[in-house]
Amino acid sequence: SEVNEGDLVKYIQDDVETESLIALWNFNGSTRDESGYNNDGNDGTHTAQVNEGDDGTEYTKDNQVVLKIEGGTKFVTIPNKTHLLYGVSPQPNVLDFSGMFDIFLRFENEGAPDNNEFVFSKRDATKGIEIGYNTNHNVVVKITSSSTTSTITGTTDTEGKMPLVRVRRNGAGLIQLFVDGTEEGTAITNTTDLTVTSNGFFGADYQGNGVGDDLHIAMIRIYKDNLSDDDAFTLLTHFRHSSTIKFEGEVWKIED
Repeated sequence: SEVNEGDLVKYIQDDVETESLIALWNFNGSTRDESGYNNDGNDGTHTAQVNEGDDGTEYTKDNQVVLKIEGGTKFVTIPNKTHLLYGVSPQPNVLDFSGMFDIFLRFENEGAPDNNEFVFSKRDATKGIEIGYNTNHNVVVKITSSSTTSTITGTTDTEGKMPLVRVRRNGAGLIQLFVDGTEEGTAITNTTDLTVTSNGFFGADYQGNGVGDDLHIAMIRIYKDNLSDDDAFTLLTHFRHSSTIKFEGEVWKIED
């Protein structure tokens, strides 16, 4: 498309489309959100170890750092973020789960988990999303709406592995779980707005109860639309970026 002097230009370097990207955590030395929306995890408050080597299954060739959560009291809070729009009240949430969404996670769990340990949670008492695993190390997705929770339970034993977990809601409200590209569990249909203004968590449920075993998180991505099958396959087969390059600025001068 045409670019003129004075235009505002935004660019994010990634292997897949970024137009619908609203959060990206690579956990390379910090819990900084690299999508440009600053959904930064508050690792200064909680004591989860960042920039730790993952001594389990290797996920990247050269960079094995992960968010390392152990012992039940270590987790990371994700303070709620809103867009700053003039004349709009209330300000809309950045992490918007009102319509379609696509969530991708890479994590490894080891040990003897309690029933339902959560990798990512963004919910309150009446609605929201939680993604984790059960005592059999199967991936678990909990969707809460009108204070009622529905669960999708995977079938793969993920202990000591680093699978690509995908949770997708399409335009018809069908919510599905995929583990390494294969659908697992029984999909559920929910068309309600699952957006909440309470804080989210890495390594804890919505009440801040941390995981009791060893959890290593390598990547979480959230999109407000559905990625194409080709892009999803790219995420399945490619390594994560050690960091994501992005810039935003005004075009100052264009020369022939």
